[in-house]
Amino acid sequence: MDSTLTPRDEIIADYTKLFNERDNNADVEITISGTENKILAHSLILETRSNYFKQSLSEKWAKKNNEGKFILIFSDIEHDTMVIILKYLYYAEIYDHEDFYVLSNVLVASDKFNMETLSNCVQETIAKKILVFIKKNLFDLFEFIMKYQMFTTIDKQFMREIAKNPYLLFNSKDFARLEEEMLQKILLCNELMISEFKICEYLIKWSNVENNETKLKSLSKLIRFHQMKKDEFFDLWK
Repeated sequence: MDSTLTPRDEIIADYTKLFNERDNNADVEITISGTENKILAHSLILETRSNYFKQSLSEKWAKKNNEGKFILIFSDIEHDTMVIILKYLYYAEIYDHEDFYVLSNVLVASDKFNMETLSNCVQETIAKKILVFIKKNLFDLFEFIMKYQMFTTIDKQFMREIAKNPYLLFNSKDFARLEEEMLQKILLCNELMISEFKICEYLIKWSNVENNETKLKSLSKLIRFHQMKKDEFFDLWK
């Protein structure tokens, strides 16, 4: 063992080694539906670090295979995501990545397993990189926010950035793909740094792609027409 390591570093190093060598004495076999690879783990680690796994591995719920290993099967988590979760459970590695898809999967999994600390850390990571994700993955990011409204840290930071620079959204290549509910959320924001006239112009373009006047009429109810100049109002309908 490196003598320069602190006691805390030694513990992390030991549990990292335990994770890397878990094939030797693991007593939990995790199966991800749709894949053949098994992920091995130690029940003591899982039960100690997560109440979800503590319950799943209890005598009431647990199942074992012919080798005496506990069996856990997940159909809603990807293999790589599960490995990231295990690394956190073993030696508290916080996954930092530029890929929103990966981070969002880890966040949903951490919520499923009631891992509040990891969930908060991943939310903070996404929030710090929100500008990057808005530019690269606007639709996927917005769709995620609408689906998982409990992740308020991400939601709030997203709305702050869009409010400061609405053109990140309106000029995005993904703008035409945005759903009516997404645009409703944006229009309900009182801090948008853009005129109501410009918003109307963008909505008209969006509705032309959608070819849906009904949605446009619904969204137009959220436009503050009283803030427009008279000539702007009439220009919209030329």
